[in-house]
Amino acid sequence: MIKYPKVSDELLSVKVKKILFKMMKDGEFDKTGRLPSEAEIADKLSVSRTVIRDVYRLLETEGYIIRRRGIGTLINYNVLYIKERLDVDHVDEFYNLVRESNNTPETRFLEYCELAATPELAERFNIEPGDLLICLKRVITADGIPVIYCENYFPKVFLCKKISSENDFKRPIFEFMEHYCNMRIHHEIANIKPILLSKKMISIFNIENTEPALKLQEISYNIEQQPILYSYEFHRSGILEHTLLRKRI
Repeated sequence: MIKYPKVSDELLSVKVKKILFKMMKDGEFDKTGRLPSEAEIADKLSVSRTVIRDVYRLLETEGYIIRRRGIGTLINYNVLYIKERLDVDHVDEFYNLVRESNNTPETRFLEYCELAATPELAERFNIEPGDLLICLKRVITADGIPVIYCENYFPKVFLCKKISSENDFKRPIFEFMEHYCNMRIHHEIANIKPILLSKKMISIFNIENTEPALKLQEISYNIEQQPILYSYEFHRSGILEHTLLRKRI
């Protein structure tokens, strides 16, 4: 008999999604290869069918389940066990990518600075050129090896709490924005392109010669579709691997 855990009150749809995702990965539904009906899951987890409907929609959008009329909700095992995906959000930011490649992640804080918004950045944030931005520069390591370099920019006016120590800058950026800016990132739009690392990146990654990498430029939005974060990321090749799910709509 399948045992269903209790659901806490905060962010029900997110919590339920995590619970069902873990249950799928733990093989709780392997006997049938399907998820139960919305009504049954809602009853077992003591939540509304509306919550379950939202969760199933999210799982389907991310490719983890396939819904077939007259058949039911099938678990997509081809996607379920993919470790490192670029097309879905990771709660722990880059840490899951590193852990899932069997390495130990760590954040190295490089720099905090305030700078005047260029016309380009001002346009992205819908602010005036010259308004102050905060820039955080960090490196993510895998077993001590630098694998991801990131720069995060956001308007200084968003900051609503005093940053007390350097360790605060090591928080995942989503967590940092929620804690210090009271802003929650709802979705991101990213431009991804392959590059050869520049001399600056060669120095940051502590390597001798240039090598291929992925460069990501991302704009993060809150639920009101307001741009709240602009980011550059450089992902080294050869250590982390990324999988992207593409499907017909």
